[in-house]
Parts: sequence; C-alpha cells; structure tokens
Amino acid sequence: AHGIFEAMAFVESNTTHFATPRTMRFKDTPEADLLLHSKMFGDETKVLLDYWLEDFPDLTHMNREVEQRNTIVKVWKEAGMTERDIGLMADLDEIVSRNFLRALQVCDFPKLRFQEDSPPSCQTPKMVLSTVQFESSPYCIKKHQWFHPDILLGQCIEGIGDPTERIVPLRTHLRRYGERSHEYGAHDYNRYPQHVLETQKFPLFSGRDIRQVMGSAEGPINYLETPGQEDTAAFGVAFHIHNWFNDIEVTRNKYATYGHARGDALYLKLSDIEGDLDVMVRCARNLGNDINPGGKPYYEHGGDVETFWQNFRGSRPIFFMNQTYVRERHALIQRIVAEDEAKYGSRYPLSTTKSSTTSIPMTLD
Repeated sequence: AHGIFEAMAFVESNTTHFATPRTMRFKDTPEADLLLHSKMFGDETKVLLDYWLEDFPDLTHMNREVEQRNTIVKVWKEAGMTERDIGLMADLDEIVSRNFLRALQVCDFPKLRFQEDSPPSCQTPKMVLSTVQFESSPYCIKKHQWFHPDILLGQCIEGIGDPTERIVPLRTHLRRYGERSHEYGAHDYNRYPQHVLETQKFPLFSGRDIRQVMGSAEGPINYLETPGQEDTAAFGVAFHIHNWFNDIEVTRNKYATYGHARGDALYLKLSDIEGDLDVMVRCARNLGNDINPGGKPYYEHGGDVETFWQNFRGSRPIFFMNQTYVRERHALIQRIVAEDEAKYGSRYPLSTTKSSTTSIPMTLD
C-alpha cells in the first residue's frame, strides 16, 4: 500500500474486550515511533495514532470493540476526510491487494460515486471485499473466503456526510453505545422503522457500523474466477493473514480476551478453542479435512507443501513470493503446534500426524 493512502489511522486501547487492563504497545514506545515516522506507507501518507481509554467497565465484548472502532472515524475526520473520499476499515491482519487499491483510485465504482445533487440513501452503501484466508501459515489456505475489509464513501459516514433529516439509530447498550439494534438495519438492510423506509433517509454509518452492519445488497467484490479451478486456486482482492503469532500462548490469550472470547481458552486443546485453530492444527500436521467432517475445510497440501505452493493458483500477498519466509513460517507453526499439543493434549491422536516434505530448493524470480 506504499504511496496509495492519504491517511492511515490506528487505534489502540488500554483494556481488553472484557474491560480488563492490557499493556499498550503503541504509546510512547519504539514501536509507536516506527509506525509514525518510518514512512512505511509512503512519503506523503499521514500516519495517525489515537487511543480509546474510556472507563466503561460494563461495556464488553463486541459492544466494546465497536466503540473502539468509532475512534477511527474521529481520526479520519481530523485528517481532513471529506464526503468525496473513501474510507476503508480493516483489522490489522486484513490487507487489501495493491492492484485493487489502485483500481479504487482510477476505476468508476457506482457505490463510490459522489452525488452532490442527490445524496445517496445510505441504505446499502458498503463495498464488501472477498478475502483469501491464510490460517497461521501461507500453506494453510481456508476454502471459505472472508468478507472484510469494508469500504464506504464519505457521504455515508457519520461526522463526514450530511446528517440532515436522517435518524440516529438506537444501540444495544444503554440505547447510545455499542452495536446497532436489530430494528435499525444491523442484520437486515430492509429492517428499519417504517418512516425511514418511506423517506429513504437512512442513518449514516458511524465507525461502530462500517464493519458490523449489513450494509450491502451484493456479495463480496472479487476478481473473475476461472471455471474448473475451485480446488486449485483461491481468488480475492484482499488477504486475511489470520493468527499470525510467533507464540501460541499469545494466540491463546487472544481467544481468552477478544470480542468473541471464551474464558477457558488458556487451557483447552487448540482444536477445541475455535474452528480456525483446528484448521491450523490439521494443516500443520497434514491431517486433511476428512478427519473432522464438520470442521472448516482448507486446501489440502498432502504433505508436499512446497509443490502444493508452486502449483496452487489465485491471489496471494506479494511478500509470500519470499520462499524462505514461507518455508520458515510453516516450520514455526508445525513446531509450536507440536509443543502446545504435547502440553495441553490434542483432539487427534498424535500418531496420526503425517510427514511433510519441505526440502525442495526454491529461488525467487
């Protein structure tokens, strides 16, 4: 994304989604200085860092997460965002391909047209992206595609667009905070009070809504796929680099404290914590999909991961062209899964692990 964004906004909190204290990484630290001043996003790109430090102990889980996200729009506004600009909201592990970012700059997308004389209704203003999911390792590609990040024109963003005659939606925490209530389009873009449907003056999207609210009538935006490649290619305009931790205890802490947290994540077997971690285990151990018919499927590599990687087609991050990194990342995941299952146990007998081939020499073009 170097040299493409006008501004990059980052928000950090000093609490988890359970409202418990957490150590901040990006406040008066070398990491914060690197993020702000390294120009990694371009010489002219503004990099802005803000913090969500509110004292709401009874605001937890996803309600707390969306309030933190709302700070992002505040930063966008401070950066000079206008109604004509595009806002892209993503988690840090969601990366839009450079090719698609360039397309957003030069192509005519109907949802992103600024309409000065007839402002949009903002009922379904979102552009949802089709995202290839890599689970912990470049070799572990899930068959189900992700549907974030989310893109919106400034005209439909609260604090940027014109709010005249538009209602303010009720929310699930004290009517003012957290996610939108069901009656205001949270999960169905046709479910609004009758007078809103009649006037077509739908609420603007706050930072709480851009990711969570059902704001699109179309499926995720994707490149054209080639028929017959369903089992040998994965296409997307973005990438979900999921659970990319180097320490499995950090992974466990995430699942114990994030928006969909479960308190027993610190000691359960990895595969029993959440389906994505089960994909990581099965892929790292080359167990395939048949061993867990109800689990999330991934593209099986058959143990010969590097031949699989050479032959698999579709979209992938440019950094994954570095075969040394790809190989070493998968070896790390294999090692930490083995160490974790030796400590906490496994859903699958350890004797079922199949060997993987990782010794084919590869060079960069």
